[in-house]
Amino acid sequence: GRETAEVLPYTGDPWADVPADRVLTITFVRSAGGTVFGRLDPYNDPVCGCEMRTTFTGRVKGNLVEGTYTSEHI
Repeated sequence: GRETAEVLPYTGDPWADVPADRVLTITFVRSAGGTVFGRLDPYNDPVCGCEMRTTFTGRVKGNLVEGTYTSEHI
C-alpha cells in the first residue's frame, strides 16, 4: 500500500543552544584604491563548534563599505 505522513512546521527555537553574542577580532585590514580586504582571527562556529576562518573584500563608498564575507572550516 501507499504510506502518507503529515509534515508539521518546526516550532522549536533553532538558536536555543547558541551562546550569546561575542566579539570577533579582525587581524588584518588593507585598503588600496577604494578596495578593502580583511581577515578575522579564527573562531569557533557557535552551531557546530567547528573552527572557522572568515575573510572579507569590499569597496569604500563614502562612509559605507559594501562587500562580501567568505567563511570556511579550517
